[in-house]
Amino acid sequence: MKSLYNATRYALAGIGYAWQNEASFQREVILFFLALPTAYFISTSTFDFTLLIGSILMIMVVELLNTGLENVVDLIGGGKSVLSKGAKDCGAAAVFITILLAALLWIDKFIAYFS
Repeated sequence: MKSLYNATRYALAGIGYAWQNEASFQREVILFFLALPTAYFISTSTFDFTLLIGSILMIMVVELLNTGLENVVDLIGGGKSVLSKGAKDCGAAAVFITILLAALLWIDKFIAYFS
């Protein structure tokens, strides 16, 4: 039980860190809360709702991983090496691809809703 408590505490600390230090994560959290009622109204099933909200949560997950990656690169990499830039660019690309996937899902549901 103590390990679950510690895991929860560390997870909340990570979310708090990202909220305080990453403007993009703040925007994604705001987007999540705006998406909740929107997904509720345009969804035709529980699965659709879960898919739409899950796509926003996936953006947040990948953003958290990218933030961790960037912090480790900054800590270890120190300077501006080609490898550090490559690692950061790959993290940013992962966020970008996740956003594209979520956008495709949302566009599909909006088209179906308004058709």
